[in-house]
Amino acid sequence: MTSRKTSYSPMQRFRRSTSQEDVVHTFQVTFKITLETIPAYDVVKDRIYPITKQWAWIKKARDAFFLCNENKPLLLHKSMSNINLGFVYAYNVGDELHYITSLHLTAWALTEKWMRQHAVNNLIKYIDQIERPLFTKMQIGIYYCTKLNLLTSSLFCVPHIFEELSLATVNLVLMCPVPNLMLICQSNDQKSLTFMGEMKLKYSQNSSNQPITNKPIRCVKNNLSLYEATIRGEYLVPSTLEQLQISKNIALKIK
Repeated sequence: MTSRKTSYSPMQRFRRSTSQEDVVHTFQVTFKITLETIPAYDVVKDRIYPITKQWAWIKKARDAFFLCNENKPLLLHKSMSNINLGFVYAYNVGDELHYITSLHLTAWALTEKWMRQHAVNNLIKYIDQIERPLFTKMQIGIYYCTKLNLLTSSLFCVPHIFEELSLATVNLVLMCPVPNLMLICQSNDQKSLTFMGEMKLKYSQNSSNQPITNKPIRCVKNNLSLYEATIRGEYLVPSTLEQLQISKNIALKIK
């Protein structure tokens, strides 16, 4: 594939799924990996972003990239192991994502640390262009975000963005059942937590969906961790139909 200079609108990026991201829930990852000419850095630098993935996906993808080429490329990634997530770096060519490896860094004479900061800075610039409010409040009390399209799940890379919610509590629960949808509520809101669990179960019934978070994530003062309802006044996010029914009954009693 030869490099060519193409003009891309900032709002066109990552709107569709790509054949490079064909993933099933067992993380039996398949890729369309082809030998290609690495494009000039100036051609793609403005559309390089961090892409959030489950850590199990990254491990499978890392092995696949290493074995697919005699040059043994290393898939660039950053672990968020405390929440079972991580992120890779990618740029788009048309509707396809091209993941960045050590071969790109060598060709561009860049370091991984520099690439990480550059990708995050691009994401922040992209977010700054989006009309506010970034998060929309539902009547039930949940906030949701879809405005970043497939980059919505990349908000985990910039948790300070959640400060825009200006909620009375800093103890938030986040869920991302699909890459283009993030749900947010307060950890002591039983009704909202129940609804979030219901949404996750609904999306999980479709085998074509690629979940980002199997478990809810807690965000406290920009720090992310797995959410466990161990503090008094907090509730479990239901993960089964049985738990969902119990949570609904509790929510009705609270009401």
